[in-house]
Amino acid sequence: MGTATMRFAEGVIITGSAGTDTHSLVVTGSTSVVGDITCNNISIGADAVGTGRTISSGNTDTSIRFNANDGIDLVVGGTFMISCDENASQDTVVINEGSNDVDFRIESDNNTHHLYSDAGNDFMLINSDTATPGGMGSDTSVFVSGSKDGQGQAVFGGNVVISGSLVASGLSFPSSDGSANQVIKTDGSGNLSFVNQSGGGGDGAVSAVANGANNRVATFSASDELNGEANLNFDGSVLAVTGALGVYANISDYAAIIDNDQGSSGHGLKVTSDGTGAGTYLFDVESASTTVLRVRGDGRVGIGKVSSLPASVLTVSSSNSDSDLAIAHKIHHIGDSDTYIQFDDDEIQIAAGGRTFIKIEEASTDKIMINHGALDIDFQVKGENDANLMRTDAANDSIYFGASESVGADNNFFVSGSIDSRGTATRGTAVFGGDLVISGATRFHDHVIMGGTSASRLYFDSFGVANGPYIGGNTVALTIDGDNRILNYFDDDVLFIDEQDNSVLALIDENEGTGTHKNADANVIFSGSIGSKGTTTRGTAVFGGDVMVSGSIYSNTIPKVLMVHLTSTFTYNSSDSNELQTVPFNNVLQNTFGAGTFNTGTYTFTAPEEGFYYINLSVFQQSMNAPTQYQLFLSSSCDYANNHGAIAFVSYHPAGSSELSDKIHRLDRVAHLSGSQEVKVTFRNIGAAESGTTLNSGTHLTYLTINKL
Repeated sequence: MGTATMRFAEGVIITGSAGTDTHSLVVTGSTSVVGDITCNNISIGADAVGTGRTISSGNTDTSIRFNANDGIDLVVGGTFMISCDENASQDTVVINEGSNDVDFRIESDNNTHHLYSDAGNDFMLINSDTATPGGMGSDTSVFVSGSKDGQGQAVFGGNVVISGSLVASGLSFPSSDGSANQVIKTDGSGNLSFVNQSGGGGDGAVSAVANGANNRVATFSASDELNGEANLNFDGSVLAVTGALGVYANISDYAAIIDNDQGSSGHGLKVTSDGTGAGTYLFDVESASTTVLRVRGDGRVGIGKVSSLPASVLTVSSSNSDSDLAIAHKIHHIGDSDTYIQFDDDEIQIAAGGRTFIKIEEASTDKIMINHGALDIDFQVKGENDANLMRTDAANDSIYFGASESVGADNNFFVSGSIDSRGTATRGTAVFGGDLVISGATRFHDHVIMGGTSASRLYFDSFGVANGPYIGGNTVALTIDGDNRILNYFDDDVLFIDEQDNSVLALIDENEGTGTHKNADANVIFSGSIGSKGTTTRGTAVFGGDVMVSGSIYSNTIPKVLMVHLTSTFTYNSSDSNELQTVPFNNVLQNTFGAGTFNTGTYTFTAPEEGFYYINLSVFQQSMNAPTQYQLFLSSSCDYANNHGAIAFVSYHPAGSSELSDKIHRLDRVAHLSGSQEVKVTFRNIGAAESGTTLNSGTHLTYLTINKL
């Protein structure tokens, strides 16, 4: 029938006992606690079958379970992630007890995969910053990451024994030692071997050196002559170029890399110039002759298409169409770290002084929140002459319009106006432009008059009615006595019609009368326009709260339904196991959802709107093979399918020739789909390649139906 809420401003304190028990509070049903629970101990007992009790967030397949064998299990999504057991022979902590596709990962300060187990692919990583490091092949079982620069070596403290071949960077080393004085020789294909070295010397000797000097870099002036370059000096630590430095490379990789190996305070690149004005370009980066990064001598920086820079210190493109700026997380005020604009997935926060003033969130319900943290933060809208056109008083939980301050200790909502200002130049009239719904009591300090006189059609108690309310016109239409009994009935239909005549509420008397809107068995009719939901036509009847119907609900509209089957028999062939194929339902028998909801090319249904859908599937399978296992899925992009593999599925494993006869698989499910989420039927084999099982095209044997509930 509904729900009720009890609120206690000062909290609840319970003492004593419940019956003969020693507990102060006994709750036999579900209990929900929004805030914190503080206690000395929480005891969770075992159930009747000894499998243990659980602590969960409301999702039965995600919990902390205390079992009867001195163990604790962490279960997420129905999968045993961590199992801790006290055993007489050996205490154990097991990761992935059920041998499922559950990865294990430990991070360090710099590596996201410092220790990583990939359960699905059966390999282990050590000291890696990625799940798929370079150099790891499909046959790798254990990968130990290190670096070649002397800062990240993989060290094995004892002897290292390699039972197979040793391969390093594509080089295959000999499996045994060579003879004395032999050297290792490559064949140019990565194969190394020990060979005898005979003779020495060879071509390439330098015959002449010109312009030699300390620290000069030498270049070849001929095949065997060196020339000392006066503009190139290298003292062992710094390479100095006196003239212009040009780097040209026709490669797909970086043309130049600057790498400072100083871990604590090493700098990368410094650009200096004596110029300080707009004509000095300290740093330019171009792409296809277009400047995409520029730093000028006057301190201005441009990113994007920045051939010219405005007065701003930082410019993101000089073109309005290319001026996007992407921020990973926050924009801070310098020197004031708790004042910022913060970006998260589908969320923006504006904070000042560590308080979130505005939060904008795109979620299942899109929201713009003022004072998200429920702090003492007021919201104020000023007019030219009124400082409080709209204002909230957070400390007193009140909203007021046009008032100088919150009025009345019990006021939650206050609208200020001026008596007798209606129709004058004084803006003091409070107007509610649409429907006004009041869920609680409404109090008036005087009568309510419609029309301006005591002879008006609606008033309450002010003109001598003994009990009231009273609704009257030429004759009394309705009065209610002190016992809340209706004393007079409507003489004819009562119609409440808006000024646009877009919607009608009709109350019908027992005489029924005549009219297109009436039915002989109708008492109340809410008029609306069919097909107006979600459009700009105001014809939809909306019930704002809970609606309870004690009898049957009838509708004149045809429920939305999709009925499809196979045009021809579908033959499933595979060259391997686990080959998932979409069942080609392409013959549409009925589709009341509308065009575009079912694709006969991809055999996919797309939900036109959010709601619950009943999905029914029947498949007649023939020509099965043993020992192949078959699986039929109701696949979808909805959240349930993503979390559970499918909306629903059936698995059939014939044991022998006696079970290879024809088989009908049936699946049905009520699924919640958001708008644009998809549903299709998929089929696969497990265990062996498939040589041609078929799905019969019989209309009443193989079909898919989808109903909108």
